[in-house]
Amino acid sequence: MDTFSILNLSDLHIDTEKESTQRHLLSSFARDFKGWVEEDTQHLKWKPDFITIAGDIINKGNLNNYDLAKEILADVAADMEVDLSCILMAPGNHDKSKVGITNEAEYREQKANFEKFCALPSGELKEDKKPIWESFCAMHMKNFAGFNHLCEHIGSVSEHTDKEYIPYYRFEGSQIQYTSGLHVFKKRKVVFWVLNTEWLYAIDSITQKIKNQREIVFEVGRNIVSYFHSRIKKDFPEYTIVTLMHRNPNDLSWSEVNHTNTLTKPTLGMLYHCSDMIISGHDHSVRTDIPDLLRNQIQHFRLGSCCLSPSNEGESFPYSISILHVDPIQEMIQILRGSYVPPSEEGQSAWKFEEIPKNFILRNKYEKVGWK
Repeated sequence: MDTFSILNLSDLHIDTEKESTQRHLLSSFARDFKGWVEEDTQHLKWKPDFITIAGDIINKGNLNNYDLAKEILADVAADMEVDLSCILMAPGNHDKSKVGITNEAEYREQKANFEKFCALPSGELKEDKKPIWESFCAMHMKNFAGFNHLCEHIGSVSEHTDKEYIPYYRFEGSQIQYTSGLHVFKKRKVVFWVLNTEWLYAIDSITQKIKNQREIVFEVGRNIVSYFHSRIKKDFPEYTIVTLMHRNPNDLSWSEVNHTNTLTKPTLGMLYHCSDMIISGHDHSVRTDIPDLLRNQIQHFRLGSCCLSPSNEGESFPYSISILHVDPIQEMIQILRGSYVPPSEEGQSAWKFEEIPKNFILRNKYEKVGWK
């Protein structure tokens, strides 16, 4: 159970129209980071073992952007000396081929279908339930086919690692199998639990028209979380569980926070029960130095963005790259943040690095309530 470091590149928004600038931001980061590491042997601990992207890998869900993402992520991995199979990605709203639900009728149709999907029993489906599953697949497989293909190309199992991927069992072999699953690294005893928060994403104009708008934008699927909750409890009780999702878990829909019956916990309860730490993106936060402590147990890191600013003026968001150093034995997490400052002279370092002078507690996995 060794220490490991995670390089976080949330909300890249890779776009062929901004290729040169985005390549510059990432290549200059790799160059300046290497120089910073070589300055002091104590910096060596920050060399990443994993790279996570908490959604919005691309700006628009088209094939050209996904092809560019393959190239850029492969270059980043090579520059940082990280195996391609150690890049972990969760889908974001911009990673869909269709950005979002655009009218109320479409939302109500997808919402009703999603609720039926979440109510499907486990195990083999009976004939009368198969149309629900087929309808769900028809709605979502096209949207996430590009993301799924990117994950197959970038995060596939390498001969140099002991990685295993466990998809939600009904997604296995489909064009949505990488939207929700467990990336298991056996030697390091770490699991990256990836969840899709974009099943029901709707554009802002639709959320303003319909009551209970949080139910529209964010549900991950009670049955999906329940399946992985059981797998983690059964197969990976001594592993560090890093949960990766695009949206803030605090914004889960009312039904997934409060639903309960005699058989299952609410979705959010199961998520908290198994996660040792949670990484999310989406809001382009600069709070990489102050994680939220959820339920006094789980550190939640809201990441910044390494894309251009919304103004398209060529500026990057501050503190847009962070590295987390995780020590499962000492049960602590340390943070390095990187900020981009356009150099005044050619050859100057563009990225500045700052270690946050504080240790953040990593949840003690051996003390989880009701783990047995």
